Amino acid sequence: MPDWSTVTPRLEYDKIFSPPRPESFNWKDYFAATGTNPCTDEVLFGHVRYLEQTVSERLFEHGKHIFVKTENDNERVARIEVCCKGKLLVNYLNIDDKERKEDVDGEITVDDVVTNTSEVEQSIKRVLAEEKEKRRKWDFLDVEEIAKYRNMLDHQLNDLIEEGQYFELQDAVEPRCVFCCRVLVNLGGIVIYEALDYTMSINITDPRCHPIGWAANHQEDSVAYCPGKYSVESIKKFAKNSVPAIIFKRYELKEHTLKVGCLVEVQDAEQRAAIFPGHVSEIINSHFVKIISFSYGRSETRELVAHRGTHGVFPQGFCASVGYQLSLPQKSLLRDRNQPDYSWSWKSYAAEWGIPGIPTSEYSFEPIPGRESKITPMRHIEVFCYQRGVMYAALIHRAVRNLVLIELSCDTTPNPPLMFVVGCDNLFPCGFAAKYEIPFIGEAPFLSLPPLKHEGSPRFDILRCGYSAKPGNIFQERKPNDPSFLPELWMKGDVWLPRIYVHPSCRIGPWFVRSQFAALARYYEAGPIPHVFRVLLANIYQCASLEHRMDVQAILNTDDDDVAVIHVKFKWRTSADHVLMRVPVCRTARQAAGWLRVLLRSLGCCPHLFSFEKAPKCACNKITPEERRRMGELQHEFAKKTNSLSAEKRRRRGTKVGSSKRRRTQDPSPPPKGPDHQPPRTVLTSDDDFSRSSMDEMPRLHPADPVGYVPNGSTLGEETSNQCSSSDEMPTNSNGLLQNDSSPQRPLRIDGDIMEWDANQLIGFLRATFPDLSDVTNVLEKEHIDGAHLIMMSQQDCIDSLGLNLGPALRLYEVIQASSKGNQECK
Repeated sequence: MPDWSTVTPRLEYDKIFSPPRPESFNWKDYFAATGTNPCTDEVLFGHVRYLEQTVSERLFEHGKHIFVKTENDNERVARIEVCCKGKLLVNYLNIDDKERKEDVDGEITVDDVVTNTSEVEQSIKRVLAEEKEKRRKWDFLDVEEIAKYRNMLDHQLNDLIEEGQYFELQDAVEPRCVFCCRVLVNLGGIVIYEALDYTMSINITDPRCHPIGWAANHQEDSVAYCPGKYSVESIKKFAKNSVPAIIFKRYELKEHTLKVGCLVEVQDAEQRAAIFPGHVSEIINSHFVKIISFSYGRSETRELVAHRGTHGVFPQGFCASVGYQLSLPQKSLLRDRNQPDYSWSWKSYAAEWGIPGIPTSEYSFEPIPGRESKITPMRHIEVFCYQRGVMYAALIHRAVRNLVLIELSCDTTPNPPLMFVVGCDNLFPCGFAAKYEIPFIGEAPFLSLPPLKHEGSPRFDILRCGYSAKPGNIFQERKPNDPSFLPELWMKGDVWLPRIYVHPSCRIGPWFVRSQFAALARYYEAGPIPHVFRVLLANIYQCASLEHRMDVQAILNTDDDDVAVIHVKFKWRTSADHVLMRVPVCRTARQAAGWLRVLLRSLGCCPHLFSFEKAPKCACNKITPEERRRMGELQHEFAKKTNSLSAEKRRRRGTKVGSSKRRRTQDPSPPPKGPDHQPPRTVLTSDDDFSRSSMDEMPRLHPADPVGYVPNGSTLGEETSNQCSSSDEMPTNSNGLLQNDSSPQRPLRIDGDIMEWDANQLIGFLRATFPDLSDVTNVLEKEHIDGAHLIMMSQQDCIDSLGLNLGPALRLYEVIQASSKGNQECK
């Protein structure tokens, strides 16, 4: 076999990241370079598709009843099925009860519909009189609305929103106060508007947006214009240049049934990564209520105004129904902070606040569209931040019922995924920012294999010299310099991968066990994409913890028939059942680096956990020599145990194994003594040429000079670790649009001094903030560790003093460092 240890693949930054301007990032080129796909679940983009409708498609809705002219100048009643590009597919209705004929389908144009008001009124009376049994529910078309927009039927709704038009907006804090807003820019429904002396942005389909004159017609809800700001003459002037009323008919406010003391669950408005308990504290009017929640953010985020359709407000028990963890409030946020041994429950929560604790159900809120639809993970999407006025490239992590968990592509810090509700107006399809020239922050640059110079030629010279597509003679003795046989498919197509290195010290996320990754081979040997990725995916699934196997399987498996997939079959030793997954995979080696990053990020891992580079550039890979020595000992012990079990199994099976294909094992050698030496890794290898190996070391990789790319204004030698986070404030200009595309890591919110916390306060904080440390928090609780002792613990104390495995010990030390830093910032 040719020696792949001498092969150093050339890696470079892709041209889609050069230069770092919004217009330089192109989704089409990105998908071609990574082998990934955009999100096509239309249920997420209802607000976008609504404005892309034409006026005729909006007015001639499905189910509306119309009157159609016939050749004999007669009128027939019909029901609209579909309206598309000025044509209607209708169903002619038979209202003659004597004949009992079936309804007939037909196709007409918009001009064939009777729109004369007097004729329609007479036809309606005739139809209602002829139908005696009243077996139909009639919903006739509003012909006055048709006459109003007669000259705009072919226009999209988005084209009707123009600069200088006015609309009314209810205040987010006091919805009884209404402002008249002037449109400055319309970006596909994202409207930058001016109200008094403020410039802000909102989606025009928001339920708080209304046409001019809405407040005057809703005096029963105590709604009024901002006092002293608008006169009657100014309102009439605004009405002459108002945004058309048809724009605001996507969602209309409905009366709520909530009462003071109703229990709800509220999403954290600041970080969008947790759900907290809350209750209704005030009834504002028939449409709006005031809710108090207990988040860890700023004090103003704990009180919000909501209506029936507010995204992020859920009924009591929502988290339990979807299997999501409800974040409990800290003791420092309770009214009675001195209450000892406080055990939280909904009953104790209501008693502590002195409220009746009325339970709520899904009927108290608007039904979420597409709640039963399945959102495909590992797909790309765009997320807009209205506070900063910038669009982010993002990746769908997973979907839980009507919640979509999303990770920003520019976020290189280990933050939990952001949580959005299906149907919210923050999610947009790929390419939306480029279409309307919205400031955009794309994927962080990464090294990948360059494109082939000549299509159809091998990427590596060793494929041309060391392999041959011509089969050899099995009866002829093979010479040392003879090339190995390789099918022509693997040689001509760009499907051959170099070695993929494993970096077990990188962040692995909350679903995996670090010791399992540490026991993997140092790298996967070079081979074709199906062979290498099938073994790699099986190993990833094997490293998942017992309680998260189904979550990992749900992310990896896909039912989409329009993408390239690889079938992975896996069997646990403790179960007789097999796991068969259809995992979407890239098609060429050119796309492998980007595809691996997307796969790892969707699983919550560091994107450098598997890479073509021997030494990754991520900050989480920086470990001390002592930690590296301990990891080597773990790997050696695991391999030694595995080899002993394999030898015992072969001894018991006896001669029955002799006729089958055995797996060769490499005899483990004792670890060398001394702190500066790392024991060699002992791994299982097989007769398959594409299996993992650890016999050779790969030379250091030097990335090629990118074409004009300088990340964050630094040199190429610097690490790109200061990429954008997902929750920090960013400087904006006068229009609220972004000026800088980088931000620091998200800080940890701590109320009070952690040095003064007792053991119960510390354990409650760790369990609520770091749910992946359940085993570690149990050990800390058993050892009676308080806040002061935790901050004073060193890395060696975490490894040696608590009896933890290396992975949880290192994770605990990361938490200690983050807590210490957050405690200093809060002071």
